[in-house]
Amino acid sequence: MPLLLLRPLVRAISWAPLAVVTLFTAALVTLADYGQPLTAGMGLVLLRVSGTLLASAAAFALVDAMSGGAQPVSHRLRQAERCLLAGGAAVAVWLGAFAYVLSRLPDGALFPVGDMLIEVGVCLGIGLAAA
Repeated sequence: MPLLLLRPLVRAISWAPLAVVTLFTAALVTLADYGQPLTAGMGLVLLRVSGTLLASAAAFALVDAMSGGAQPVSHRLRQAERCLLAGGAAVAVWLGAFAYVLSRLPDGALFPVGDMLIEVGVCLGIGLAAA
């Protein structure tokens, strides 16, 4: 049953917030200190801003106009799939920004890779749970 829901849910989700934040994230990490290596502090700030905005944009996918009335599948299943679809897209965009920021750091720069991965996971979890 979950696989049958994928196609209608992909069409039902409003992808506009994620698209806007994706463009903003791309511009943000590209244009910050353009032409120069990033400092570790600037990289942290860029990734934190991007993670917070992507988590907020992913939360818009949970708005379910079909939530009223009798449904052939449970509301929880639809919401879980919406979380996976939007959350997966947000994580993919953030990982792309993360890889790009890491490529712009100078050689030998100390950067808390594991901590940043945990932080974006928490941001995404809180954003989806709050929605």
